[in-house]
Amino acid sequence: VEETTKPVVLIVEDNKDVRDYIKLQLSDTYSIIEAVNGKEGVALAIKYVPDVVVSDVMMPIMNGYDATRAIRVLERNDAITVPIIAMTGKTFADEIKEAMDCGMNSYINKPVDFEKLVKTIGKYYNPANK
Repeated sequence: VEETTKPVVLIVEDNKDVRDYIKLQLSDTYSIIEAVNGKEGVALAIKYVPDVVVSDVMMPIMNGYDATRAIRVLERNDAITVPIIAMTGKTFADEIKEAMDCGMNSYINKPVDFEKLVKTIGKYYNPANK
């Protein structure tokens, strides 16, 4: 990750094409960190203290729900407040409830709608307030 004044978005997603698409769309405004599963996402959240996390929910090794729970209990001030946005291809009520119950702030559907992603990030994180 380059030294920058841009806010940092951590993308936790096992599909490289999805990561690349989000990175392409957000890289003008945000510094992007990428993780391929929840375990790696938690490690990068510890190391880089992201301003926003955008996480798939279904991934190998550690899913997005468990990664969110792990981030939320870190012993530092931002752990409970960092916006975590779920990405899911399944928007059944029980999955949305699980995302909210584990500590995620919101969710967006896959395939990812870039405008909706930007609006959702903006709802929970305003770079002007940093």
